[in-house]
Amino acid sequence: MAKGIIGWAQQFLFHQAELRRFQKLKSEQRDIVFYSESGAYWSYLGPFIEHLTRDHGRDVCYVTSSDDDQIFKSPPSGVKAFSIGEGTARTVFFAALDANLLVTSLLDLETFHVKRSMKAAVHYVFVPHNMVSTHMVFRKGAFDSFDTVFCVGPHQVAELREAEQLYNSPAKVLVENGYVRLDTIHKEAPNIISSGITGHLKIVIAPSWGPNRLLETGAELLIENLLNAEHDVTVRPHWETLRRAGPALDNLDAQFGYSDKFRLLREKSSNKILYEADLLVSDWSGAAFSYAFGLERPVMFIDVPKKINNPDYSDFKNIPIEITLREELGAVLSPDDYGNAALVAQRLCNEVEVYAKKISALRSKVVFNFGNSAETGARYLAELADKNRHSKSEKSNS
Repeated sequence: MAKGIIGWAQQFLFHQAELRRFQKLKSEQRDIVFYSESGAYWSYLGPFIEHLTRDHGRDVCYVTSSDDDQIFKSPPSGVKAFSIGEGTARTVFFAALDANLLVTSLLDLETFHVKRSMKAAVHYVFVPHNMVSTHMVFRKGAFDSFDTVFCVGPHQVAELREAEQLYNSPAKVLVENGYVRLDTIHKEAPNIISSGITGHLKIVIAPSWGPNRLLETGAELLIENLLNAEHDVTVRPHWETLRRAGPALDNLDAQFGYSDKFRLLREKSSNKILYEADLLVSDWSGAAFSYAFGLERPVMFIDVPKKINNPDYSDFKNIPIEITLREELGAVLSPDDYGNAALVAQRLCNEVEVYAKKISALRSKVVFNFGNSAETGARYLAELADKNRHSKSEKSNS
């Protein structure tokens, strides 16, 4: 117990010291500040930072709540990095923030203990970490306290404008930016289109998390059917499932651990597993859209109850793309029909070329700036920083 207390105290003092180190920076060094909830968000924020520093010669700050964020292993040139944890130091960081821009993927600003600055007129920019719609899987008002929101595609622009009307919330600047994670997947993954897949498939099950999600409601019959058909099955749980649903994962290990065709990933894995998969199986996870649009391969969607964090979503005229695009991107399978999972999987993979063409055409309609969203967004942030700084200077001199 004493060791735990000492460890907590040391961590608390370290985060406070990091906060003070950040606050001692000159104002021009706090011009563009990025905040990351965890190391997992570098893939959404990093591409913007890389273009800002390399193409626009900007120095930026990167503040993270993860002590083992990958940025500390190899800090990019032009980036000052700080680790403030998730406790008191983070609360103070946001409340006392004095910066020009704050760029983050953290939702629900002002809803819980993370607030807008009480000290300075900071311009808050949200960048997406998900391709899905904004009004079903996210809480009501999740985007309301941002000044600018980067949008993946036309669906998010329409939904956010409709939300402003329905909720009488302030109008935001909506930027037609795209999705950097999708661009990264498309650039990194080899063999984007594979044809004539028959026989043993590499299948990855990567669902969302929560009480009604795929793994939490029981996926044993699904996995059993796929294994009986001699397919390789890898279960890649959401990181929140790893934290919260240990018994469900233990049951899978106990039942299928004997098979050399079954893998359960209990630690963060590389994206290579997804890139090499012939088929993704998911539920309402945004990962399904990144996989389909990034690799141009089909998805098997399991029809568990919808992931709803905003019960008002049905008030919108805009229907979430998680609902409208599922059958365009693959097949929807009921949990009552797990016995046919292997047959559906084989059919989808046999038609991979057909799906590749369909998905590519659909992507051009639902995603902005495919392939260059990081460059587009970085240029916008650089211009916004200059504009916002100039506006502040004029106000202070008037």
